[in-house]
Amino acid sequence: MIHTNTSKKSTKTKNNFKKNDIDIPIKSTSGILTAYTANCPECSGKLGCNNLNVLDGTTKFNDKLYGEVNIVASSPNLACGSIIRFEIENNDNITAIVLDRGVRGNALDLLSPSEEYARTNVGRSTITYDVLRLGWE
Repeated sequence: MIHTNTSKKSTKTKNNFKKNDIDIPIKSTSGILTAYTANCPECSGKLGCNNLNVLDGTTKFNDKLYGEVNIVASSPNLACGSIIRFEIENNDNITAIVLDRGVRGNALDLLSPSEEYARTNVGRSTITYDVLRLGWE
């Protein structure tokens, strides 16, 4: 009888997760969710983590591992490049990357295409969000 090892080696990332386990949360946190636009009175139109200019209406970012994701502002509690997932009131599941600053504590501020979208689809609510990646890979 011949025994063969059929187990496959897994490719580990810097966070010790298998590449196919990118949707497994590292931790969950509660905080306030609000939304903002790039042209708000206190905004420069450039993101605090990578200086990307979003005055052209950009609200998404193409991440190497997660693909097209939304952009959020966070406090320094989450490192730039962190990936998070949450649900907003209209049951939309959002995957986002931290590319901006300007909020405190565990709050998040979702970059939105318009004030109308921010008001009608996001508003202000307490959410629980999953952290899928801490910082850039």
